[in-house]
Amino acid sequence: MKNVALNTVAMKTILLSIVLLLFSTTAYCQVKLNSTTQDSLTPSQEQLLAESKSQKRTGLILLMGGIGLVIAGGATYEPNINAFGAAQFEEKDNTLPAVLAVAGLFSIIGGAVQLVTAKESKKKALSVFIHPERVPVPHTKGYLTTDVAPTVGLQITF
Repeated sequence: MKNVALNTVAMKTILLSIVLLLFSTTAYCQVKLNSTTQDSLTPSQEQLLAESKSQKRTGLILLMGGIGLVIAGGATYEPNINAFGAAQFEEKDNTLPAVLAVAGLFSIIGGAVQLVTAKESKKKALSVFIHPERVPVPHTKGYLTTDVAPTVGLQITF
């Protein structure tokens, strides 16, 4: 009888945890619209260029920091061989240089990914353009005239 009550409590706890996780995921994934652009979910050119600049700065910081960590790891490495090429009997602890080098490599990889993403964001921002163009406008009397209206275009480059 005690085992059944314990299983029921465990099932309720698991079910409640799953529901709360799904609720927080749903709440986190909601999109908040700007009051001036209620119908537009695509980011503007200025937003994409600002995002590209931020990603480029982050990528450069990660890349330079990673290079610095790899250099620091290499500089603090102590080989187990003396100047004459013979192996030494005492082991030297090279944990810190290894950790620095590995963290530097991951930082370099992250910086490269950020730089590639920044390039893609900038390319996407520059591919969207708005310019005035003459478009046909129907009138109530049954004829068409041309009028200048802003048009949005997307330039796709391969």
